[in-house]
Amino acid sequence: MFRIEDQTEINTLFNGFLDMMFLMKVVDKGKRFQYAAANDSALKYAGINRDVIGKFMDEVLDRALAEELQAVYEQTVFSEESIQFETETFQDGMRQTAVTNLTPIHNQRGECTHLLASVKDITETKIIAEKLERSEEQYRILYAEQKNAESLLIGQKLILEMIAKGSSLQDVFKAISLNFEAAMPQSEVCIHLANERDKRLEYVYSANLSESFIQDIHQIEISSAEESCGRAAFTYQPVILMDIEKELKNDKKKRMALQHGVRACWSNPILSSSNQLLGILAVYFNAPSSPDEKDWGTMEAFTHLAGLAIEQKQKEEALRKSEAKFRAMTENVTDLIVTLDMSGKVKYTSPSYKLIFGADANLGNSFLTYTHPEDIPAVSEKFRILLKDKKPSEVQFRYLHASGHYVTIEARAMPVLKESGDIENIVVVARDITERNKHEELIKKMAYQDQLTGLPNRRSFTEEFEGHIRSAEKKSQQLGVLFLDLDRFKFINDSLGHSFGDLVLKEVSLRLYQFTRGFGRVYRMSGDEFTIILEDINKEKLKQKMSALLEIFSEPIFIKDEMIHITASIGVSIFPLDGHDPKALLKNADLAMYRAKEDGKNTYQYYKSTLDSNSYERLLMENELHGAVDNNELLLHYQPRFSIDRTSIIAMEALIRWNHPRWGLISPGEFIPLAEETGLITKIGAWVIRTACRQTKEWMDSGYPPVRIAINLSARQFLQRDLVAFIQSVLKETGLPPECVELEITESTLMKYEETILYSIEQLKKMGVHFALDDFGTGYSSMGYLKKFHIDTLKIDQSFIRGIGTETDDSAIATAIITLAHALKMNVVAEGVETEEQYTYLKEKNCNEIQGYYTCRPMEAEKIELLMMKHLSGVEANKPITV
Repeated sequence: MFRIEDQTEINTLFNGFLDMMFLMKVVDKGKRFQYAAANDSALKYAGINRDVIGKFMDEVLDRALAEELQAVYEQTVFSEESIQFETETFQDGMRQTAVTNLTPIHNQRGECTHLLASVKDITETKIIAEKLERSEEQYRILYAEQKNAESLLIGQKLILEMIAKGSSLQDVFKAISLNFEAAMPQSEVCIHLANERDKRLEYVYSANLSESFIQDIHQIEISSAEESCGRAAFTYQPVILMDIEKELKNDKKKRMALQHGVRACWSNPILSSSNQLLGILAVYFNAPSSPDEKDWGTMEAFTHLAGLAIEQKQKEEALRKSEAKFRAMTENVTDLIVTLDMSGKVKYTSPSYKLIFGADANLGNSFLTYTHPEDIPAVSEKFRILLKDKKPSEVQFRYLHASGHYVTIEARAMPVLKESGDIENIVVVARDITERNKHEELIKKMAYQDQLTGLPNRRSFTEEFEGHIRSAEKKSQQLGVLFLDLDRFKFINDSLGHSFGDLVLKEVSLRLYQFTRGFGRVYRMSGDEFTIILEDINKEKLKQKMSALLEIFSEPIFIKDEMIHITASIGVSIFPLDGHDPKALLKNADLAMYRAKEDGKNTYQYYKSTLDSNSYERLLMENELHGAVDNNELLLHYQPRFSIDRTSIIAMEALIRWNHPRWGLISPGEFIPLAEETGLITKIGAWVIRTACRQTKEWMDSGYPPVRIAINLSARQFLQRDLVAFIQSVLKETGLPPECVELEITESTLMKYEETILYSIEQLKKMGVHFALDDFGTGYSSMGYLKKFHIDTLKIDQSFIRGIGTETDDSAIATAIITLAHALKMNVVAEGVETEEQYTYLKEKNCNEIQGYYTCRPMEAEKIELLMMKHLSGVEANKPITV
C-alpha cells in the first residue's frame, strides 16, 4: 500500500503518465466512488472532460459498465490489494479493450481513502491476435502451394507487425510455430525460455506436442552433458540430432523420445542483441531429418524473430515494473523526476538521474546545458509555450551521458501552479528511450524494406503511393507509374539455381536504384516484379527516361564467371491521364506491361484505352460489365459431353452468360473480348471457377453421378501468378475433388505463352486436375507440345466437324486428329456436333465423346438436373440420352 499526503503534487506527478490515470475517492465506506482527478491521457482517450471531477462513477458511466466496475472497486477496497482486470466498451461504434490496474491508497490511519486506476488500451493487441487466428488456415494453404522465400516473408512480416504492436509472447510464438510448421509440414516447434539463475530451460510454447511429452521436457538442464537443447543453450551453438535412435547416447531420454514418436531434433539457441541466452527454439520430426541450406535459413530467420520478441517483451516488462513503482510513488523510481524553476534551472532530480546519465546531476545548471545542440531550439520553444499557456507539454530530445554519447529522452513537463494561478515550478517526468527507438527503427526497417535487395517493398509502395499522388496534384505535375517484370527470369532460377537468381535480382535492383536516384523511387513488389514512380514528368522527359531504362538492361550482368543478358517488359501509366487513384494507375500499368510481353518482351508500352469517340456503346458496356459480378448478373449454362454411344454424361462444360437487367441475355462473344482487354477477365474468370466447382459439388452431394466440370481459361488467367493457389483454395472451399475439374486452354494460348504457363500446368496436374486442348487443329501445335504439356483431352474444333459429309478435307482432318489422339493415348472430343450424319461418321472413326446441339443445348443448372434425373430413373444402360 502507499499513502496520499499532498493532493496537488500527486495530481501533477501522475499526470506525466501516457496511460489513462484516474484517482477515485472512496465514499460511504466503499459503496460509492467519486472522480477526484484524471490525467491528460484519460481526458484525451476516454472521451470525458474536466466536468466529471466531483461526480460519482454511476453518474458518468453507462449502467452496465458502472455496475461491472463497482464490484471490482469494492473488492479492492476490502481486500487492500491491487487488482488487474479487463473491460470492453464501445465508443463511436468501435469496440475498445482495456486492461486496468487498480491500487488502493491509504491515509495515515490505514484507511482506504482513494483508488488509483491505471488503464491501458490493448485494442490493437486484441485485433492482432484475432487476425492471427483468422489467418491460420490461409497461411497453411499458402505454404502448401508456394514453398519459396516470398511465402516465408509474408509470415515473417506478420510476426514483425505483431512484435511492433506489442502482441503477447504466446501469440508471437503461435505465429512462429504456424509459419515454420507450414513451411516444413512434418515439423513441430517447441520454445523454451532460459532461466539463467537456475541454469535450466523452461518450456513455454508448442502448438501440437502431446501433454505427456511436454511434461517430459518441461525443464531441461543447461549443461554440456546434455545432448540436445541443453547443450545448445550451454554452448550457444546449434545442435542437430538427425536420427535420435542412432545418435542419442542417453538410453532413458532416447526411449522417452521414441515413445512419443520423435525421431529427430534441431535445437538453435535464441540470443539477444548483446549475445545473452534468451532461450531455445527446438524443432521435432517424426522421421529422421537433416536440414539443407534452405531449411537452416528458415530456422535462423524464425529464431531471430523469437529473439526480437523475447527481448522486446523483457524491455516492456522492465518498463512496466518501473512504471508500477512510479505510480505507487515509491522512492525507488526508474523514470527520472526533475523539478525546474521558472528560468529552467534544475532544483531537484530523482536518483534515476545517475542511472540514466552515468553521473550525479549538477543542481543549479540549466536543463539545456547538456541538451544536444541540434535539439535546443525545439526544447526551448516547448518550454516557452509551457510558461505561456501553463499546460503540460511533451518532447523528445537527446541529452549528454557522462561517457560522452547522447541518450534519447522522452519527457513530459507539467507546471505546478500557486493559488494565484502563477507557476511555482515545473515537474518533468522523463525516461530513457534510446534502446526502444533503436529497436522500433529496426523492426520498421525490416517490415518496410525488402530483405534481399534493400529496396522498399510492396508495403512501402502501398503506403507511399497516395502521398506521391497528393504531392503531384498539389504541384500540378504528372507522375509516371512503371510496372516492370523481368523476362525469362524463371529460366535463370531453374537452370542456375535460386541463389544465383537472387544475385541477379540484387544487381538489377542496384541498377534500378541508381536509375531513379534524384527523380523517382523504385520498389520491389515480389519475385521479379518492380514498380517505379517517376516524379514531375512530361511526354518528352518520359520518353527519354524509358529509353534510358531499357538501356540499363542492354549491359550484361557478370556473376560467378557467368555472363547473363536479361531484359524487362515495362508498362507505363500516367497520373492524372490514366487514373487518379493508386489502384487504377497500378492496374493500368500492369495491363500495359502485359501488352509489352505480347509485343515480344524487352520493350515498354503506355497504357492506352482501346475505345475511340465512336465507341459509346462499347464504353457503356464496359461500365456495366464492372458491376456485373457484384450485382449477380452473370450466370452459367452447362452443356453436357456424352460418350460416343450417348449412354453416359462424361462432363459438363461451363459456359458464361450475362443477364443484363436492361439489355437481356448477352452472349460471351460480345463481352468476353472486352473483359480481356480491360483486365476484368481475371475477376470474371475467378467467379466462373468458384461457381462451377460449387455447382458440381452440389450435384454430387444430391446423389447425381459424378461428372467432370470443364472450365475455359483465358490467357490472362494463366498468366496470373496465384492461379494455382486460387484453384487449390476453391477446391478446398467447395470440397470438389481435383479429378472432377478439367481446364480448357486454347491451342493459340498454349503456343504463345508456353514458358509462362508450363509451371502452372505441371502444378495443377500434380493435384489431379485434367487439361483439355480446345479448338485443336486451328493452330500449329506439334505432337511435342502435346506430350510436353501432358494434355488429357483434345477437342476437335467445330469448323472441321461442320464440314463432315460436305468437305472431304474436313472429314480427313477430323479422322487424322482422332487417330493422333489415340496414338498419344489421349481422349478426343468432337464439339459442335449438330447432325445425324456427323454423329455417325464420328462413331465409325471411334471418337470418344461428342458435344453439340445434336445431343443437348447449353442449359441452366436446373434443367441439367432434370436431364441427369431422367438418366438416373428412366433410361436403360444401352439407350441413348438425347434432349
